[in-house]
Amino acid sequence: MASKNSPTAILSGVGWLTQFASGVLKGLADRGWTDEDIHSLVTDKGLARMGLCIDGFVAAFRRTFVSSYDSLTGSFAWEVDYDESLSGKFEDRDTGTIHRVTGHATDENFPDNRTRKRLVTGKIIFLPSDSLESLRLQIASRGLVFARPKELIDFARAFPSPMLDDQLPIVAAGQFSIGGNLLLYLSRHCKERALDFVVVGPKNNLQGLWRFLVLDK
Repeated sequence: MASKNSPTAILSGVGWLTQFASGVLKGLADRGWTDEDIHSLVTDKGLARMGLCIDGFVAAFRRTFVSSYDSLTGSFAWEVDYDESLSGKFEDRDTGTIHRVTGHATDENFPDNRTRKRLVTGKIIFLPSDSLESLRLQIASRGLVFARPKELIDFARAFPSPMLDDQLPIVAAGQFSIGGNLLLYLSRHCKERALDFVVVGPKNNLQGLWRFLVLDK
């Protein structure tokens, strides 16, 4: 198989770009664009419009990620929408994803400046109760990091009940609330999933909540 830098791949790419450019030119001409209008796209005046065209083209070809679980490795893959607010993530909740939500789960308490939709991979791991700093060092040595609330919430949405129910509660230990000592975790009350909070003590004791959602770095 040819590599991405082989002559075959390069020629194929050039051919595709030529075909694409021809299609764009024909499409613009069919919509009444003159040669002068088309030429304006490659000038400084056309940069903003060209940027919109590129964004639209990329969005049209954006891959749709399908959540998955590999039973051999215990690894999950799911999509996280970092542009979506925490309140927005709860609009479509039901008993199978997250039905009850603590009032502490707000963007003000758990701000996140990351953007875009991204595919993440991770695992649920069990660790003996210990200080968070000690646990953080343990998972860092494995090339992992603790998940934050947005990853945990979209994880619950990607794998609805009854999946994961025997693994609950699952803690998102990657982010404390602003000005507080709260962590969010996914639990189950009766037949309903809930996003609840746990108060972490002065010694970072997790009070027996030992399962964590961790992500590959």
